[in-house]
Amino acid sequence: MRSDMIVRRIKGMTLIFLSEEVMIEVLENVEMENINDVNKESN
Repeated sequence: MRSDMIVRRIKGMTLIFLSEEVMIEVLENVEMENINDVNKESN
């Protein structure tokens, strides 16, 4: 795997982003309730 890739686990899915800009763009499009669910799971 390329060292400049960013890997995040969200709602049990492993997401691989090619850059931080792509990650921010994708996460901005994710509904806030999904992000809150992830936060609850990690607590």
